[in-house]
Amino acid sequence: TNIRFGVNSATKYIQLTDATNTVFVIGNFDVVNHTTNIDLGTGGNWYELGKSDPTTFASSTYSIDLQPGEYRILSKNPLK
Repeated sequence: TNIRFGVNSATKYIQLTDATNTVFVIGNFDVVNHTTNIDLGTGGNWYELGKSDPTTFASSTYSIDLQPGEYRILSKNPLK
């Protein structure tokens, strides 16, 4: 598994990649709202934990508004 992370701002992420899947965990560790842009590496269908239908991204950039303490988990394949 390859690991990449960004921890230099209030919104932090970790990317886990192996031969069959890529997973991003993105969170806002501040007490105010933040908008962040994450480079997913590829567009197409991504699955968010807790949702059954994928979200389709036209590009590899994912722009998201996160409330304080809010996080998202995205995966190229559905998580079980």
